[in-house]
Amino acid sequence: TTATIAITFTKMNSAISAIYDKFLFFMIKNSGKNSNQSPEQFIIDYRLKRTSELLKSDSGTISYIALSSGFQSYQSFNRLFRKRYQISPTEFRKKYNTKTNKR
Repeated sequence: TTATIAITFTKMNSAISAIYDKFLFFMIKNSGKNSNQSPEQFIIDYRLKRTSELLKSDSGTISYIALSSGFQSYQSFNRLFRKRYQISPTEFRKKYNTKTNKR
């Protein structure tokens, strides 16, 4: 069914994100650069930036955007997004989405 395909696709995206995150972690750890940011924080910041860009331009659901960007749950994404941007993902999309603002 379509629901099964969507779930499978989301799981594949999460798996790819996890592999990519491990690669990023390895590259940061072995880059030799001095940084005040931990590799984990770098990955979280990268994911938040990616989701903010998608919320501006994509029409997919916020849950789908969060999960496909590597967040393990919508709840953790929502908490981290609010902390970073001082606004909920829904409010952010309403404010900055170019597709919805053209109406």
